[in-house]
Amino acid sequence: MAKIEEDEPADTGGWINTFADLMNLLLCFFVLLFSMSTVDAQKYEAVVKSMSESINIFDGGGESIGQGPFIDSGTDQVVAISQYFNEFESSGQDPEATEDQSEQTPGESASKKGEHDDQGGMKSDDGQNKSDDDSAKDNAQPQNQDQNQPGTTPQPGQNTSQDQDTEQGKAQDDQQGGKQQDNETGNQGQNSDQNPQSKNDDNKTGDNIDKATVAAVEAQQEAEQRAANTEVYQEVMKAAEDKNVQDDITVQMDKNNQYVQITMSGGLLFDSGKATLKRSVRPILSKVGNILRVYKGNRIQILGHTDNVPMHSSEFPDNMWLSMARATSVFDYMVKVKKLEPHNLETTGRGEFDPVAPNATEKGRAKNRRVEFRIYTNK
Repeated sequence: MAKIEEDEPADTGGWINTFADLMNLLLCFFVLLFSMSTVDAQKYEAVVKSMSESINIFDGGGESIGQGPFIDSGTDQVVAISQYFNEFESSGQDPEATEDQSEQTPGESASKKGEHDDQGGMKSDDGQNKSDDDSAKDNAQPQNQDQNQPGTTPQPGQNTSQDQDTEQGKAQDDQQGGKQQDNETGNQGQNSDQNPQSKNDDNKTGDNIDKATVAAVEAQQEAEQRAANTEVYQEVMKAAEDKNVQDDITVQMDKNNQYVQITMSGGLLFDSGKATLKRSVRPILSKVGNILRVYKGNRIQILGHTDNVPMHSSEFPDNMWLSMARATSVFDYMVKVKKLEPHNLETTGRGEFDPVAPNATEKGRAKNRRVEFRIYTNK
């Protein structure tokens, strides 16, 4: 009887299979370590902040489930992914194969390269990262809206992964404060443009400031003019006392502080109806000339006045001509005898038109017949 040979046990490899499994686990472990070492610090902080605000698992977190940037976006991601797979199931396509194809497209490579560039810029320059996040948000938001709409198919080059939705939620939270500040600034500018009342108020304020400034300058100038006029008046009064002519002249100040006036009686200077100076009055007129010489740099006006009694002669047809002739006689004396500068002197005749007293009495008419010297202090 033949001997039945027993089957040899199959060679299962022994320890080689166990070693291979161990190597696979070590490889997975190092891959995890590598992925953890390249975690973006800013994204990690955003995740921590979202969890702290939502589920109170860190110090300072909320006391109940709230609204965090990644909690809200996570809900949106679940809905978007569900719609994504439902669309491919209904169309009969393999979503993983389509996703693999999209990963090989130039658009995906460019987007990944942009992500790496954004991460590098985020680490080197915070200001540049904000602008990159703004651009990422503007580009990602319409893509996610298209993916959330039913009946649409993701196009090649679009980022349909969960990381893109996460970055979108982060960018929305980062720019929420910036948008609010921009809106406030825009509202302020719009309010200022649409509020003509504020512009009118500004114009009124400017007008009030200008008026106040002008009023202050005018008040200062008036005070200075009053001081100068008072000084000249006091000097003329003192000179008249020193020269002993205070009884023959009258010194007055203008109410508007423009000049100081010396008045001499016409009866003292001229005979009735004449314009020739009396010889007896020349010593007094000489002393008045000495007073005027002190103010040779000032404008000095000589005015002749008469009463209202009509007169007519071969020499003067009326009182106006007589008053002008008397003022001219005094002018000639001051220029030729007292050597006053003629360009600083002015002569005019006023006739009976500027009375200082009623012409109804002889005393009043005598006051109206006069010659005035006005020393202007506003040079």
